[in-house]
Amino acid sequence: MLDRRCEIRKQGARVLNISGDNVVHLLDDGQLAHRITGTKLLIREHDLIAFKPGRNGRRRVLLDELMHLSQE
Repeated sequence: MLDRRCEIRKQGARVLNISGDNVVHLLDDGQLAHRITGTKLLIREHDLIAFKPGRNGRRRVLLDELMHLSQE
């Protein structure tokens, strides 16, 4: 039987289009809301969907800064 934490991590990674390890880092850093019930790690779909635009926005700002620096 698949460990439920692994399954949830993979589902979150698929939704956010990042690796499972990055999902774990987001959880550990408190950037992505979750809860643990017994041995199950739970991430609400609503939290994943709400997190994605903010992450993409931060990524866009950083890319714009890099482009500006490379043009100087």
